[in-house]
Amino acid sequence: MKIHDFNGRLKESILIADGAMGSMLHEAVGTQRCFDELNATEPEAVFRVHQAYIEAGAHIIETNTFGANRFKLAPLGLGDEVQRLNSRGVKIAREARESAAREVLIAGSIGPLGLGVQSRHPTSRNCSLPSMRFVLSPACRSSHSSRIRKKELLTAMSALRMLRHN
Repeated sequence: MKIHDFNGRLKESILIADGAMGSMLHEAVGTQRCFDELNATEPEAVFRVHQAYIEAGAHIIETNTFGANRFKLAPLGLGDEVQRLNSRGVKIAREARESAAREVLIAGSIGPLGLGVQSRHPTSRNCSLPSMRFVLSPACRSSHSSRIRKKELLTAMSALRMLRHN
């Protein structure tokens, strides 16, 4: 679906999205060091949460990839698994959509980088185009395209830089 079509649907009706994937996964499988890792270790649990949201009436489900970035996964020894965990998260969401009896949209979930103060006060070193591409490209590749568009990264970097002034 193109963004123009999506915007048209929003003008015509209210779209309900899922929410609280982590809370639902915690309820299903208990405390985990990283809910994104469940895409590889417990894909059935992730699938069931997507199904539950669809059955509850969600029009949009989000991939289980909120924290699947290098900065958050590296301390857990999963820094090299970013692409795989994001790809699995997208695959599981697509499988849930395909099993639905009606149309369901998928939104890629990309949460904060987990940099603490650095994310609120970006510097030229930690907010450069190459560093942002390095961090965000696995998630974006998994979600939609084979490469990240420079315009999208520049928009994200602009938003981060604005935080410095607020």
